[in-house]
Amino acid sequence: MTTSKAMTGMHALVPHLIHPGGIPGEVLDLRNDVNTALLRVETPGHHGTGVLAIEEWDNPATLVANYFMLVTAFTTAAQVLTGTSLVGLASSPPRNVICTVTITGGAGSGTMVVHGTDINDNVIFENFTVPAGSAPVIGLKAFKTVTQVNLPLLAPGNTGNVTVGQGDSIGLGSKVKLRHGIAAVVFEIIENAFVGGAGVNATAVNLTTLATNVAEFKCGSVYIPNPIAAELITLAADQALVNSTPITKTAAAIAGTAPDFPRKIQVRITDGDASISAGSITLVGTAWDGSVITEVIDISAGGTATHISTKVYATLTSATPGVLTGLGAGDNVSIGVGAALGLPIPIGATNVAVRKTCVDLVNETVAGVDATAFSVSPTTAPDAAKDYLFYFIYKSTVVQVTHNHTQNAHSHGGAVAGVVSSPLTGLPHGIYTPSLAPNGGRNYILGYERDLVPVTGPGSIVVSIAVANGPQVILAQPDAPCKLQMQITDANSSVSAGTVAFVGVSATGAAVTETISIANLGTKHYVTTGVYALITSITVAALAGSTAADLISVGAVP
Repeated sequence: MTTSKAMTGMHALVPHLIHPGGIPGEVLDLRNDVNTALLRVETPGHHGTGVLAIEEWDNPATLVANYFMLVTAFTTAAQVLTGTSLVGLASSPPRNVICTVTITGGAGSGTMVVHGTDINDNVIFENFTVPAGSAPVIGLKAFKTVTQVNLPLLAPGNTGNVTVGQGDSIGLGSKVKLRHGIAAVVFEIIENAFVGGAGVNATAVNLTTLATNVAEFKCGSVYIPNPIAAELITLAADQALVNSTPITKTAAAIAGTAPDFPRKIQVRITDGDASISAGSITLVGTAWDGSVITEVIDISAGGTATHISTKVYATLTSATPGVLTGLGAGDNVSIGVGAALGLPIPIGATNVAVRKTCVDLVNETVAGVDATAFSVSPTTAPDAAKDYLFYFIYKSTVVQVTHNHTQNAHSHGGAVAGVVSSPLTGLPHGIYTPSLAPNGGRNYILGYERDLVPVTGPGSIVVSIAVANGPQVILAQPDAPCKLQMQITDANSSVSAGTVAFVGVSATGAAVTETISIANLGTKHYVTTGVYALITSITVAALAGSTAADLISVGAVP
């Protein structure tokens, strides 16, 4: 049994009087009651006491993706991993769990279950849904240790692996009080500075500001010497399409020397049997001014086809297929540059028009202007031997002039506040996710109001309410795994039939179900035989003889 700090060093003067049974049993029960009462106003496992919990963490380490379990492959059979299959390290402080899933073929499915202990060594578990594609799955409970990992099977043709490690969230030693649904955090300190608006008061003196927004037409020109011809392989050579796996770029694309100039790019899909019926490829790159751009190329039409981007790319950062329906052998992809050449026009400009096109210093009729993408597909296509000169205009819609602003005697303290949550399960008490993630060199202090009301007694889980068929509203979950107690108030002994079904899970994640008959005519008190860590549902059925005065309430057994 956990000992309160206030009871530390206090021993029985007559030790033989503290054992079960008779007067000695009453003495033992009294000591336990005092200890329990003191624990309710302390922070178990930490240095704080009282209603306000103050927790301090010195330099928690950067998250380690495989802290609890090294990379482990999914198989066509379910796996239960324990002992030497896990790393076996304890996390200090306890941290949330991240399952990093990598799908190397097909799609992922099923549910992973992580078992372990919380900050007070209580047994806990958490379910993680296996994503269809490669992705980290972030948990909401803080684990001190991980003792078992259950992996689901993957159907034949689907392959992948997973690691289990620490996240950026830190486990709390006490349950956080929620006030109007918001965690009652009193203060937060990161690296010896208050954050979240608790900094130094600010004083500002601002002069009168005059700002005028003016829309102006601007003009420009760009000279593009010897751009290469449109083609299909300078950015990514022909290669097999793989679900959720980035397309391998060429050395020139990686080095940023391809495309040769900002221009649209084209994605070539080879699908001779037209088997692809759904899916897309996400392009990420930079525009001529270095800003990040992205777009999604839809390839769900199937068949061999060349898809031209809607945006102009100075560089291609990545090209990644999603999960493609109908993908099969011989379905390939390559990426090259298109014929449309980009113009250096600021993002957000309007009224774009190309006034003149010159090819090798000879005028050519303006054609192929994309006023949205800011590009030109000249009539004489690029072939690595021609020079292009474009003259263009555009409208800049936001210009500030005659603007005068002065600010002085101004100071601010604090960074963005972290997130504190107290999960409905009550196991563990909650987690703190700082806005600046742990990196082995940051210290954190958090002060918050503790929730001192234990979830025990009738009405703490289902409030006293008229008994009626159907699911009951669950107000709270047990603070720790326990049996449940139910009170049926039937003063006139009218209830002649009915059942109450309890469904939940145990501390180890096993299903716990039982049904209790309430056809006993009269006010009765019931206790479940099962121990519940989490209650999924409480349902009344087949009720007969009840009146509006007949009540039901459910609580945890202390």
